[in-house]
Amino acid sequence: MQLNDPEKVLAKIFSKSVINTIKPGVLTISAYSNFYPVCYEKNGKLLGLDVDIMKQFSKLCKLKTKFIIKKHFNDIWLDPVNGKSDVSIGGIGITKTRTKPFTEWTIPYFYVNRTVIYNRANPIRKFPNDVNDIIVGTNGSTGWIDGQDKLKKVKKTHLIQAGTTDSEDIQLLLDGDIQGIMRGSFVGKSIINKYPQLGMVKPWEIDPSLVVKDGEVFAYPCNIKSRIGVLLSVFLTEDIMNKNLKKLVEKYDLV
Repeated sequence: MQLNDPEKVLAKIFSKSVINTIKPGVLTISAYSNFYPVCYEKNGKLLGLDVDIMKQFSKLCKLKTKFIIKKHFNDIWLDPVNGKSDVSIGGIGITKTRTKPFTEWTIPYFYVNRTVIYNRANPIRKFPNDVNDIIVGTNGSTGWIDGQDKLKKVKKTHLIQAGTTDSEDIQLLLDGDIQGIMRGSFVGKSIINKYPQLGMVKPWEIDPSLVVKDGEVFAYPCNIKSRIGVLLSVFLTEDIMNKNLKKLVEKYDLV
């Protein structure tokens, strides 16, 4: 085996590794399904960047996959440490408050800035100053908390509301029934690429107190006892090195 063959090296590592899933032979995944195009439902099927990564990882580990669809984002990161799943997905940022005893985060696979997507008929050139109508976000997310704090400074917290589903929120925006949707910048780019009648506020850095010192980064929370976090980090590193992650990013228009 040549050392310059990363896929064979990875396969060798995985063949000799033991992971402890809550159900033998199955990787159980808590999935927040309202985060297009990272993790979302379409025609009854779960799709997205995170979903593809989990399927590839499971195949390499010779595990079946079981997705538990979660309609609410808040506290999904606790499922692995509470024994409800082996790993959680859906654009989950690392924060101190989300890190509990036995939480193990994988290496980050995405760096995020904040933004708001708006209908061009009622633009938001500068956030939060130009907000004059309802904007929606994901309750419990770092973006939601950051948005609330910024709107509080201009006495407009009454204008932020929790969204429902991606499709419903986007349709409300397209119809002009709301002014904006709060999202991470790379997700925002994907949405406006699909819907050119929408625009996007210039991205900004999140309040540093809400995230870790590296900024707002997405990773996967696991239970440290399972050893899944270690192998998933190895897998993500190899995916970055061989540009498989780049291909997935391009597949979901996240560039």
